[in-house]
Amino acid sequence: MRFVIRFSVICLLVALLSAGSAFAQRNSLEIRGDVQNPSSWSVDDVKKQFAEEILTLKNVFAREALTGIPLISLLKSAALKTEETNKHHELSFIVILEAYDGYRAYFTFAELTISEKENPVMLVWEEDGKPLPSRERPFRLFSTDSDRRIRGITSITFVDGIKLADNLK
Repeated sequence: MRFVIRFSVICLLVALLSAGSAFAQRNSLEIRGDVQNPSSWSVDDVKKQFAEEILTLKNVFAREALTGIPLISLLKSAALKTEETNKHHELSFIVILEAYDGYRAYFTFAELTISEKENPVMLVWEEDGKPLPSRERPFRLFSTDSDRRIRGITSITFVDGIKLADNLK
């Protein structure tokens, strides 16, 4: 009986510590992969660095005001590792957004660049003037043009599509 109780307590402690570390990891967004400037961004970092690009959009479907920046602004700051020999090499990159729970959404860099002007894909941190609910932090994705949704974004990984295709040959 004592063994079962001790084992249960140990399991509970491990679960609590895991949950705590998962929450701690959700305070920032990591940019990695085939980039020249891998980095980590908190909401405050993004607000300071991209202050001139902050937008508040009205989500007509959910009747909420969302505050964030165009995702492409943050992505461009990572500076893709491109080769001068390939014309428009940057358009071959795959952008993988990953949430704290392992869910992923995929975009091509080309589609994010095209939507940049008319219907930007937004990296959002605030809803109706308040921080996002804890399950959606630090960032969530918003787009009127795309059916892809992801909340609790903790990393963005760039994959060079040309290198990937060459490696698969």
